[in-house]
Amino acid sequence: MYERPCKNETGGDSLGTVTRPLVLCFNPFYITFVPEIPPMPVTLQANYKEVFAIETVEFIEENCIEGQYDLDDALKFIDEHNESDFVAYYDEYVRVGESIGYDVVDAFIEYHGDVSYVENVEDAFRGVYHDEATFTEEVITEVYGYDIPAYVVVDWQATWEQNLRYDYDFVDGYVFSSSF
Repeated sequence: MYERPCKNETGGDSLGTVTRPLVLCFNPFYITFVPEIPPMPVTLQANYKEVFAIETVEFIEENCIEGQYDLDDALKFIDEHNESDFVAYYDEYVRVGESIGYDVVDAFIEYHGDVSYVENVEDAFRGVYHDEATFTEEVITEVYGYDIPAYVVVDWQATWEQNLRYDYDFVDGYVFSSSF
């Protein structure tokens, strides 16, 4: 990011101390500097009725205004996803988020790239682990019940890479079954 001095606010020709961040845009014929504008949420509590479709406003009024859901959280969900996903999946998102944790649900949705996967989070979630090897060791000893002698060295990470990574997804410490 580049910064350049801008004219002072009085509009004079002298350069002031005000700076604006710039983004360098490449064009095959010349270089253009475009001011970087931070993302701004479109939804505010004050104007959501004017911005959203009737179905969305009705859903908000039925569920948020009457106290079932927090309005700020609902509007944030719409900003991060979209209106149709809000109406279709927000009930399930909140239910599962309250059940197993919003961070788990968000990681699963981000990994799969679509909010509709919220319906599968509970079935797929296997737990929180430090790394793949720890998960692999727990699964193998739990499923097969092996009492491996202490003198036997098992490479749990290699077991994950060779076998279990095809059946499970490891996302930011959360493990999900890929067969849901």
